[in-house]
Amino acid sequence: MAISIEPTTIGRWSGRSVAASVVVCTRNRGRRVRSTVASVLRNDWPFELIVIDQSDDDVTYEGLTSLLDDPRLRYIRSRERGLSRSRNLGIAEARHELIIMTDDDCVVPPSFVQTMVEELTMGERVAMVFADVVEPVSSDLHWTPTNEAHSDYTVSAVRGWKSNDGVNIGIGAAMGFRKSVVLGVGGFDEQLGAGARYHSAEDTDIVLRLLLRHHRVHRTTRTWVDHLGARTVSETRNVIHGAMFGMAVASGKLIRHRQWEVVPYFLGVAWLMVIKVGVLEIINGRRPPVLGRSRQLVGGLIEGLRHPGDRSTLLFRPLEPEVPPSSP
Repeated sequence: MAISIEPTTIGRWSGRSVAASVVVCTRNRGRRVRSTVASVLRNDWPFELIVIDQSDDDVTYEGLTSLLDDPRLRYIRSRERGLSRSRNLGIAEARHELIIMTDDDCVVPPSFVQTMVEELTMGERVAMVFADVVEPVSSDLHWTPTNEAHSDYTVSAVRGWKSNDGVNIGIGAAMGFRKSVVLGVGGFDEQLGAGARYHSAEDTDIVLRLLLRHHRVHRTTRTWVDHLGARTVSETRNVIHGAMFGMAVASGKLIRHRQWEVVPYFLGVAWLMVIKVGVLEIINGRRPPVLGRSRQLVGGLIEGLRHPGDRSTLLFRPLEPEVPPSSP
């Protein structure tokens, strides 16, 4: 269920009085999430840390047992499924206006919380901040999802979209935002993201919706997270296809509600990820990997245009689960 409440008044903050809520969502990561939690707890800044655990077993809880004595840490077990639902639960549980999120396969530096708070309370009054996501060491596997910017920048409208990779301003592994503002646009779309009907792009979707509601999104290079999520070749293909399908679904949803600013964004993704890649591969004498990507973009766009949504929040409406036909 999506969250929707009236935004609270945002006061003026400065210095160490600005406490934050850090949220880590996890599912079936086992004891490995302990490294993420321990790295956050090494930060020297006033914050609470909320772990939302959707795991099918108790291994994650057992791995965190030795850290639960830290008064900053709150562990919450959830029987729901889906990253966006987990993010929304973390938002609902957060005691502070500033919320910072990282993924359960990341490690953050000791200055991460402080820097994200400073970026969120900068003079431009941004609604959301993204930081770099880097690969700490090269892996024997094929690819690690990263997102690194060359410089800081702020985006205030979809038509002014800017990014380091042409697709995303940032990704949810290193993200911070103002609770009242995100709640004011309905929270994360629970039909998007890992474990949901559409398995990706909940972070891209909320950025688009914030910009459409005239909020600012900032990209900083002042801090980062180390991403330990290396993928095999087949996993890489699935991640890329899933991301393209999700971005197309989110675009289709917004276009369905006459958010025409999203059309150039979608066409830009198609150019960068399909047409340009295909041309470069042909020039280099290789078979272009564009057929699967084209199917994901077109199929995702159609699905987003078909799926009913709420015009006021720009969120998808949940669909009733399909009932298999009865036997004759």
